[in-house]
Amino acid sequence: MAEVVGIEDMRKAVEELSSDLRRKVVRAAIRDALKPVLQRARGLVAVRTGFLLSRIAVRNSKIFNGRDGTIGGYVGVPSRKRMRGRLPRLTITGSNPYYYKFLEQGTRKMKARPFLRPAGQMLHESLEIFQARLKERIDKANRRT
Repeated sequence: MAEVVGIEDMRKAVEELSSDLRRKVVRAAIRDALKPVLQRARGLVAVRTGFLLSRIAVRNSKIFNGRDGTIGGYVGVPSRKRMRGRLPRLTITGSNPYYYKFLEQGTRKMKARPFLRPAGQMLHESLEIFQARLKERIDKANRRT
């Protein structure tokens, strides 16, 4: 069991874990670190029906999915795409609040009311939380093995 003090020690401790355990530990720490950003985004969104508010969530990154050793996450609104033939088509159904882009960026007739960008300014706090949670999760994983 390694003593975790700094970033390099943390990296070495994560690399010592098995690949499945490593992915679980890091993803859990990312989710914990992004909770303040999620709460801030939910607090800033304009609420009419509450549907958009309910769809803002912490998601696992599809780009940084752990295959090449990088794991990532983000706070956002899902854009559901349905494949029909070769062209992806955005589905406008009950599970997709497509209008979040209009609120975030505005339109030519509506002023922008951003909620994701201002929430993203809290990422410096999330880094501190990530480091603390990752240390806790590594220690917990080492105790189990």
